[in-house]
Amino acid sequence: DIGPQVRALVLDLARRAGVPVGIVVPGQANWLAGQLDAAGDRWILVLSHQPLTSAEGGDQILDLLDRHPRVISAISGHIHRNRIVARRTAAGGYWLISTASLIDYPQQARALRVLATTDGVAIQTWMLDHVFPGDLGTISRELSYLDAQGGRPQGFAGDHVDRNVTLYRARVSG
Repeated sequence: DIGPQVRALVLDLARRAGVPVGIVVPGQANWLAGQLDAAGDRWILVLSHQPLTSAEGGDQILDLLDRHPRVISAISGHIHRNRIVARRTAAGGYWLISTASLIDYPQQARALRVLATTDGVAIQTWMLDHVFPGDLGTISRELSYLDAQGGRPQGFAGDHVDRNVTLYRARVSG
C-alpha cells in the first residue's frame, strides 16, 4: 500500500535469458487476480518495466485488469517513450502510462500522485528535470540531445497530453 486508498502491484515481466520482450510467467496471472481481490476498496496501480501491451502473455494480464473496477493505471517503461493512452473497459477503464528513459533526451523522470475526486479518482502526472550540482546536469542533457540514436529524433518526449496532465476516472457503480 502506498497510502490508505492506493495499492501498487509490481509485476516482474523480465526474461532472464536477456530477451528484451517481457513475459508473463506461469502463476503470475493467478497471483495478480488474488492481489486485485485483496486490494478491497483501494485504487490500484500496476507497475512493470515492460509494457503489458507488448509482453508475451500480457493480454492475459490486461484481461484481468479490464475486469477490475478499481484499477486506475498500468505504468511501464522499457520503450523509452512518454505516452498515455486511455483503455476503456466495461469496468470503467484505466490509463496505460509509459515513461521515457532517463538516458534519452529530454532526460526527465515521471512523477505522479493519486487524488480522490467527488465522483472517483484522478492521477496527476508531470515530468521532472534532474539537477546535478555544477554543470554536470547541463552537460548530460546536451549529450543526450546530440545523441542521434537517442530519444530526440524519435519524439520520445511525447506530446503535451503524454506529459503534464490530470487523468480523471469516474467511480463505477455495480
